Amino acid sequence: MQSSKPSFSSGRRWLIWFNTILGVLAVIALVGMANYFASGYFKRFQAGAHSAVEISPQTAALLARFTNKVEVTIFFDRQENEEIYSLTSGLLKQYSYANPNLTVQTLDYTRAPGKAAALLSKYKLTTLKDKNFVVFDCNGHSKVIFGNDLYDYDLNSVLSGDRKTFGATNSKENFFFHPPFLR
Repeated sequence: MQSSKPSFSSGRRWLIWFNTILGVLAVIALVGMANYFASGYFKRFQAGAHSAVEISPQTAALLARFTNKVEVTIFFDRQENEEIYSLTSGLLKQYSYANPNLTVQTLDYTRAPGKAAALLSKYKLTTLKDKNFVVFDCNGHSKVIFGNDLYDYDLNSVLSGDRKTFGATNSKENFFFHPPFLR
């Protein structure tokens, strides 16, 4: 009876494994180097329902100048004012992308009533009747801006027949060009 010989010698098999491991390590090294070099050059793309939320060059210049830590809390009823909430949070996220000293958090008072009560007492807001607002807090100074003060409504599109319902247009110019924490 004839014994079967292996198709590759043991030295050849080790060489194949060594080449495979070396190739995998080379790919990992290339991906790591590409990631390292790309970290200094990023481009942000907006792909979402409200991709029109973008800060103006004037606001970007203002945001680039401030160095204080600013904490922004969005206190909105998402179901009741979904459009205004998403536009507001999208704009504030763009603010935080423009300056890392600005942190944005959302407080859902239906899911965290204790935190909501603490926020209301901290800023001396007595009830939840005006439950849609944004709080800007910088070095102990705070400003509360209510949802009605953030947006204008487009009546012309309804009157002309282009739309059947009222909707928030864009944020008021005052909010776009002069963020409340810079006043």
